[in-house]
Amino acid sequence: MIETTSESSSSRPSRTSNIRSSSLSTRILVASRLIPRPDTASGDLRFVSILRLLARQTAVDFCCEEEPPSPNAPEEHYLERLEADGIGIIGCGTEAYSKAVQSRAYSCLFVEFWTHARLTVPYMRRVQPWASIVVDSVDVHFLREAAAARLGLLDEQGVAERKARELSVYRLADEVIVVSAEDEASLRAEGGVDRIRRIPNVTVPRARSLHTRDPILVFVGGFQHLPNRDAAIWLVEEILPRVREAVPAATVRIVGHSPPPDVVALGNRAGVEVVGFVPDVGPYLDTAAVSVAPLRYGAGMKGKVTQAMAAGTPVVATSFGAEGLGAEAGRHLVVADSAVDFSNAVIRCLRDPQWAAQIGLEGQRHIEGVCGESAVARALEKLVAERALIVPWYAGVGLSAYRTARRVAKTVGLKP
Repeated sequence: MIETTSESSSSRPSRTSNIRSSSLSTRILVASRLIPRPDTASGDLRFVSILRLLARQTAVDFCCEEEPPSPNAPEEHYLERLEADGIGIIGCGTEAYSKAVQSRAYSCLFVEFWTHARLTVPYMRRVQPWASIVVDSVDVHFLREAAAARLGLLDEQGVAERKARELSVYRLADEVIVVSAEDEASLRAEGGVDRIRRIPNVTVPRARSLHTRDPILVFVGGFQHLPNRDAAIWLVEEILPRVREAVPAATVRIVGHSPPPDVVALGNRAGVEVVGFVPDVGPYLDTAAVSVAPLRYGAGMKGKVTQAMAAGTPVVATSFGAEGLGAEAGRHLVVADSAVDFSNAVIRCLRDPQWAAQIGLEGQRHIEGVCGESAVARALEKLVAERALIVPWYAGVGLSAYRTARRVAKTVGLKP
């Protein structure tokens, strides 16, 4: 991706033609591997929310490695929504990033995920050495993978090798973004990653309607994320049967993008409905008596939990599900880690709706202070002030010299 020598762009001319010569101003380039799809994954929803808030404070350009969508494809709609929020779409495809870096001076490169930063950061360092490098971890991957390895779901040697690569990227960055205090503490304990900033999920509060609810559990999760697949199976096989022994009418709705065959097959069990993708989880959260997050491994802050809390839905979660929230167990949500304890917590919510409603209300109040838009906006204001500095006067000269050197190298047959 970063070594391309073509001067043409694989994205639409109407977008790439907006790349102008470098202006000496504050401007952030955001690089991602994929087009963010905020209605399919909580990580994408967080990412888009952050871009929207950044664009209110400074100029933001976006590019991704994913190939440009065909006209009228769903992905085209996602890009149009970013543009409507004031984010410049530089382009999609393998050439978009290098073209952006060669064409306009940036004060900061903001990269989603360490895996993509491995590809993009060295090129930016070479072409625009003045730019600050910020890597958004989204969650600290090696913590999630280590927990999976303890369950026998991943190979320990592979986890250790990926951990070393992940840490090497964070140590090269000017700053690493994490979502939770737990992730921050873990990175600091590893050493060499001292420039860390916490920016959580962004939530929008929803009013919860006042009425008696059927004993419906809801599990929300995009199934491209492996912990969600594991959680759904554990929920149906180990937790739901115990719940239905006490509350025979109890059912669970599994909501989320791209459920794999083994999750789809759970819909054949008594009391289980596999809904799949929905454009808005709000109505499902409002209908449910309780939202469950039976995650057996993970890291970072869980969007399914913050969304449910923001909607005033009482939440029962494992310790992994409750990570990063600074929440008080038994007040803001209920925390249980064994199948027996988890099912007992759900049963209490179903049998004591008044108590459950109070949990939902307290959780909603708490999460607004942690993940409310104003709180996240303040954190991003500091990021822009400290990292998205004015591009130095020599930036334009440096880019011109780099482009000239590339043309000369190509003329004489050398690799630029």
